Amino acid sequence: MVGYKFVILKANLNKEGKTKLLLRITIKGTRKYLEPTLNHHAIYLSIDEYNAIGHSRSKKLKSINQFILDEEIRIEKILSKISVFTFQKFADKYHTSELLSDGFSAKIKELHLKDKISSKNGYRDAMNAFVKYANIKLSDIDQDYIDGFIEYRNTYPSTYLRYLRHIIIRSGSPFKFKIKNVSKKKFPLLQWELEAIKKYKTPYATKQKHIDFWLLSYNCGGMNTKDWVWLKYEHLKGDILHKGRSKTGQEQVHVINSKAKEIITKYSRPGDYVFGIINDNMSPIQKETRYRTLMNNLRTTLNRLEKELQFTSRLTPYVARHTHGAILMDQGYTVKEISDSYGHGSTKTTEIYLHSMGIKKKKKMSEGL
Repeated sequence: MVGYKFVILKANLNKEGKTKLLLRITIKGTRKYLEPTLNHHAIYLSIDEYNAIGHSRSKKLKSINQFILDEEIRIEKILSKISVFTFQKFADKYHTSELLSDGFSAKIKELHLKDKISSKNGYRDAMNAFVKYANIKLSDIDQDYIDGFIEYRNTYPSTYLRYLRHIIIRSGSPFKFKIKNVSKKKFPLLQWELEAIKKYKTPYATKQKHIDFWLLSYNCGGMNTKDWVWLKYEHLKGDILHKGRSKTGQEQVHVINSKAKEIITKYSRPGDYVFGIINDNMSPIQKETRYRTLMNNLRTTLNRLEKELQFTSRLTPYVARHTHGAILMDQGYTVKEISDSYGHGSTKTTEIYLHSMGIKKKKKMSEGL
């Protein structure tokens, strides 16, 4: 039988008359001590403070009392998972039980050092969502926590939960919880909606630029927004565009049709990058910030246009990609050919992507680009 108690050792009092709060583990008459931390710091108490825990109205001692109660629950969970007890096994599990925010922060720092700004922002957004709900220890996360988070968000945040799974596995713990495999429906524009945006003209330069950028993505194989923001002149070889996808690194090869060429010519700027939205004098963070600002402005313009033209479909930057794929599928191109056009690393990804479009629910789309 394993016994445990939070104690202080009077013999270890410092000059201020305080000593560390320790966790004493006892088994078969043998005692060993571990050092708990509160907010990453050792807990120092005087003898009087230690004796007042659980009785005092002091904010400090009430906080320590709650900490001890929480730790006792955590200790019981750790002990229940150790089939054959050893001090080392217990110590390893006890000390690796970091806060959820600690696990995320370490991952975010790692991604920052690797200049993976987009992934870093994704983990940061997920961390903020979880911490706002409840910033508990990684070892305390259970199915109730996950179900509570889903109810709190009032949706099924599958991306955030996958980030959480990675953080838990990184901590050395197994991930035994259920995450639904939820695919977002990727609905393309209807034919009349596509024709409407092709014909649309406005005297407002910025608005027209955003619409033209959407059409550029559509005409260039459904090129992702980030890929054309990072497009360099070296990627253009006559009427052929060669560029690795920013997401997968998979090479994309597109024929620049007359419509795409017209847009590129209209908005091209001096420098290495075709559209001059970013440049090599910017840091990775500055580039990512410029890209995110553009995306926010682009979404706003398209959302207003969707309402103005009374679309029944959503009009977003990514719908250009969905619409391009839907038309290729309708024209009878193979999954492999569409996969090459998309720049997917695997045809399996393309199959899932096309299936999730719910294309059969849409009207028949014909004619070329």
